Amino acid sequence: MKPGRLFLLAAAAVILVSLLLLLLIPVSHEQRLQPSSMNRTFPVALETPFSAYLQLTEAMVRAVREQQEHIAPDILEFSIDANTPYELQPASHCPEADDDGMHRQGILLVHGLTDSPYSMRALTEHLSQRCFLVRTLLMPGHGTIPGDLLTVHHDEWVRAVEYGLHHLSRAVHSLYMGGFSTGGTLSVRMALEGGHDLQGIVLLAPAIAIDSPFSHLLPLAVQFRPWLRTSADLDAVKYESFALNGALQVFRLIQHNDRLMRSSGSLGHVPVFLAISMDDATVSAPAAIRFFQEQAVHDGSRLLLFQKSSGDQFLAQQRTHILNSYLPQRNIYHFSHVSLPYQPDDRHYGVDGRYVNCLHYRAAEEEEQCRRALQVWSGEVFVPFSQEGGYMRRLTYNPRFGEMMDILDLWLEQMVIHE
Repeated sequence: MKPGRLFLLAAAAVILVSLLLLLLIPVSHEQRLQPSSMNRTFPVALETPFSAYLQLTEAMVRAVREQQEHIAPDILEFSIDANTPYELQPASHCPEADDDGMHRQGILLVHGLTDSPYSMRALTEHLSQRCFLVRTLLMPGHGTIPGDLLTVHHDEWVRAVEYGLHHLSRAVHSLYMGGFSTGGTLSVRMALEGGHDLQGIVLLAPAIAIDSPFSHLLPLAVQFRPWLRTSADLDAVKYESFALNGALQVFRLIQHNDRLMRSSGSLGHVPVFLAISMDDATVSAPAAIRFFQEQAVHDGSRLLLFQKSSGDQFLAQQRTHILNSYLPQRNIYHFSHVSLPYQPDDRHYGVDGRYVNCLHYRAAEEEEQCRRALQVWSGEVFVPFSQEGGYMRRLTYNPRFGEMMDILDLWLEQMVIHE
């Protein structure tokens, strides 16, 4: 048999096995795994004031979360606050708004899939100190219960972002956008479409491509089973259960961006700051690097790579910073996808945070041992780990968050000089 035909048969067999495994995932009828009917679409009209949007969204998050038995009473208020969008004014040392009530600069920050506005908290606080008016949004399907991702459509995420940019553009002279993971994908879309005169975009682990050879099978897989994974959803900040429809909607966004890049050209008109871990197991780091090299061609664009390295360096010709991510003295093997936006002292995900991520251990006993282990490494999951006899927790904070902010500040200063 010809080698090419053997390859096709092998690929077909892998696809079939993958679909069969999906069929083996039990269907749950628990309340949190069903749509709430309150969070499928973006809830307000374009003319609704941003302050009213914040109030309406907080009320919706509260109404759903107060009815959920899986949310412990002692973390209920924290979970509501973490999942509610917010605004931060420029810090007190910054210039006041002008006579028209306009601030000098503002940025809209958008969270990722299964996530919440909490993921942007450290970045919003930093940018507020840099005299930005900072706003966040809650994407439809998020912030309530995992079941709300079963029926959401990516067009509703785009509606949310259009709303946020529309209102922020009327409050600031210079408009920026940024996001984590899917929030980065949406930022790229807005920059490519060019309808909001963005002065720059900030991308943390953006979903330029999904890191899976089976991503093209998502439309078929969703027809068979709704869930890639169902978990106890003990994390107060984001969903642990993962609806396949959510991944499909991200895939649709990526496809749309690919079409835009083929038809409208590069982002030469918009400076880009892009940070990603080379060991990211959720989105494709190689695809993000290709995007930066081929699309983010503005001289002011900067790429920050977290990877195992003998030392930190800046490669001027490549416009690329490299920060070492192998920190054995701290039992850190590499940086995960979810780690980038969080500071080491984050009260939920930090070094001494309340949440430990061991979801990649499928057996309950192993997951519990991972959570309780005293000798444990942290890093990305699905990436080979050579330390025998130990457990690998998924790293939930960025040990080098401060250095990432220093590099971001250099990028911002450079743009102020060239304004």
